[in-house]
Amino acid sequence: MNFNHKSVAVILTTYNPDMNVLKDNINSYISQCGKLIVCDNSDDYELVMEIEQLCNEFFDAVYLSMNGNKGIACAQNRGVEFAISEGFEFFLEIDQDSKLPSDYSIRILSSYFLLYKNNISIAGIGPVTKRGPQNFIDDDHQAERDLTFVDETLSSGFLYAKSAYQLVGKKDEALFIDYVDWDWCWRAKKLGLNVAVDKSIKIEHVLGEGNYKILWFHVGIAAPIRLYYQYRNSLYIMQKGYVSYWWKTKRFFILALKIPFFFIFADRKKERAYYIKKGVLGFLKKEKGKLSESRN
Repeated sequence: MNFNHKSVAVILTTYNPDMNVLKDNINSYISQCGKLIVCDNSDDYELVMEIEQLCNEFFDAVYLSMNGNKGIACAQNRGVEFAISEGFEFFLEIDQDSKLPSDYSIRILSSYFLLYKNNISIAGIGPVTKRGPQNFIDDDHQAERDLTFVDETLSSGFLYAKSAYQLVGKKDEALFIDYVDWDWCWRAKKLGLNVAVDKSIKIEHVLGEGNYKILWFHVGIAAPIRLYYQYRNSLYIMQKGYVSYWWKTKRFFILALKIPFFFIFADRKKERAYYIKKGVLGFLKKEKGKLSESRN
């Protein structure tokens, strides 16, 4: 197995991005991989043209149009399948809002190799993320060493090998967006593969519309439409046997407690209530993939 950055394909998923931010972020990826594969979910025609033109400026970048928003799971699956066809052994997933440190690829590969050479079955390894705009560290992993095993981690900055992908399988496209990364990690752990985080590596990552701090707790504020996916997908995932009872119980109470929280602290209360209700009903109706019905 080849352990150098040229064996890594970066899988970048885009959706109607800020082009200045995107260009800056791409410049942080392009020298750290053998190929940058941009899987574009954008549904704005002018942006589609701009993203494709931007990709054409880089020799090692490939533009793949999803022909509309097909969701992050579908985009990542297509990107990985393309990378495999190009002979790549490793895939590094990244979101359009994330920027990588200049030595990220080498460091995350070194951490992966450290586990590999110690005969640890590894699904993949990710960084610690710094969430904006408050920029606090998403670090719930308590360990004395830099490398620690976790139940799940975010896809942005996540590195995994072709062998793990072929064993675990594709991302679940029924989820469309929320919990796609966690679901894959749980499926990997069910098969005996470990998911790791290197606490010495940190990247910036923007989640939703920020975070609200209540005493010692940080509560993520998602865009209202994301609540449809969060509630629908949470209920959908709770049916899965490979998901721990602890996560299911904790998630149930979080979903319940977030409802009064949104009514007290968040904006667009009626819109949030609409999508929460629609998410619950969507689960009961067995809806999957993208929300197809527009709001009346």
